[in-house]
Amino acid sequence: MERVDINVVLKQTRWSLTWWQLALVGMIAFFSGMMTWVGLNYLIPPNEPSYFNSLAPQTGSVKITPASYQLPSHTELHRPAIFTPASISLRVNEGDTLISVLTDTGITYDEAAAAVAAMRPMFDPRRLDAGAQVAVKLDADKKNPALPTITALSMPVSKTTTVELKRTASGTFNARKIEAPTETHQVLLGGRITSSFYETARTAGIPAEAIDLMIKNYSYDVDFQRDIQRGDRIEAMVERTQTKDGIVTGFGNLTYAALTFKHHTLAIYRYADRSGNVDYYTEKGESLRKALLRTPINGARITSGFGMRVHPLLGYSRMHRGVDFGAAEGTPIYAAGDGVVEIAGPHAGYGNYVRLRHNDHYETAYGHASRIASGVRPGAHVKQGQVIAYVGMTGLATGPHLHYEVLISGDQVNPAGVKFKTGNMLAGKELNNFRGKMKSVQLAVAEQAPKQVASAK
Repeated sequence: MERVDINVVLKQTRWSLTWWQLALVGMIAFFSGMMTWVGLNYLIPPNEPSYFNSLAPQTGSVKITPASYQLPSHTELHRPAIFTPASISLRVNEGDTLISVLTDTGITYDEAAAAVAAMRPMFDPRRLDAGAQVAVKLDADKKNPALPTITALSMPVSKTTTVELKRTASGTFNARKIEAPTETHQVLLGGRITSSFYETARTAGIPAEAIDLMIKNYSYDVDFQRDIQRGDRIEAMVERTQTKDGIVTGFGNLTYAALTFKHHTLAIYRYADRSGNVDYYTEKGESLRKALLRTPINGARITSGFGMRVHPLLGYSRMHRGVDFGAAEGTPIYAAGDGVVEIAGPHAGYGNYVRLRHNDHYETAYGHASRIASGVRPGAHVKQGQVIAYVGMTGLATGPHLHYEVLISGDQVNPAGVKFKTGNMLAGKELNNFRGKMKSVQLAVAEQAPKQVASAK
């Protein structure tokens, strides 16, 4: 067995560890050099002096020079940018206020409030429509160039009106209202009835106010539930106001209307007499206005006529001494004629009930109302067409409707069979004036009739 000298082994081990340590130091030095080279060539921009440049040899000798590059000062690093002038368009969304829309541009709340205050005399900022567009010009604020400030603003507030705002030299706001020029024309609208009178008229483009006038005037002679049939025709000539671009801004007077039935046409013409009284007349110069309206409610249907019937709640036959008009709860009920209120309040099976006396012979009654209109009380005077109550189902009723009665000398009679006295009849110079105006309207109707494009489908 070979003998091992322990001293030799220990000596070899010490020399072996020392070489590994030297190898590790060499590797560290190599990688450090590589990192320095990368930094000099890629991380420091060319042509910029640096600490490493200053240590580089100069013409064969080591020359240390102070670095000439200096970092920006703290003030220069935090200097704010100057706001760039801009023209922007802002859209008003649901729930926005004009102040909130303006502050979204970056202007201060105080400036937005000042701009709105200057515009307030021109329009009500609280009536801001969703979807409206606001054009704003912004520039840098003189005191703080980093902030924007309003120099001009433009906003349409209606189809014909625009509000403009400009900043004055003194820094305040000056607002003005600009009205677009408009022109008014007579237009003929109409169509054939395929559904209800009201729906057909609206489909034809006749404005709601004109339809109401037609219903009120024709109600003296026309039963809208029984007299009007599918295929009958509606015509209306109205004043229409529009801009030069053709944007309709509104409607004016109803100058002419006509209902064409199967065998005849009932036309009416607007006429103001020498006293300034305005009414609608037939071709003969006879006013449609009569003592009582035949139908004291708009858009209703007859659900039960005058005569014997089985009562829907009591279950036995009894005389139905009026006419029932089915309508939505809350529908206005009109006074059939001028008169004095005799009863206004709960009245047995009628529920909420109003009775009017029109003269020594005629009375009308209205039952089952949801409520009675303000000011309608016993002794009060009412005008024909005035709202006196609203449709309901109080008292003995199975659904919302108006129970309407006509009384002659205290006896209930069938409203459909009553012949009422006609209204005013023009004569003399008034009749001649009326005929002249009527002919001019008829010519306008004839000119537009072949070109009529608004018709109910």
